[in-house]
Amino acid sequence: MDDDGDIMTFDYGDLKSEYHMSDKQIALLDRKAQQILGNAVVMIDSTLRDKECKPKERINRALVFISITMDLIEKNFNEVLSQNIPKEVLN
Repeated sequence: MDDDGDIMTFDYGDLKSEYHMSDKQIALLDRKAQQILGNAVVMIDSTLRDKECKPKERINRALVFISITMDLIEKNFNEVLSQNIPKEVLN
């Protein structure tokens, strides 16, 4: 993701209609995203409070954690989405 133009937004209706996801899949996707974000908040908070690092280093580390978090959320979305795609389409 280079800029905000690369961010794709969607809502519950899009997940149901465009991605053909069931309510259960959406709930699992949401729960996993909450877990990922919860862990990220803890890591980012710890990094920003680390007094052994200089402020610039703390911010750089926090940005790395944010990037990892976004990648994990995207990976989770793609895994759930791939469950709905027939194997013939993937090949």
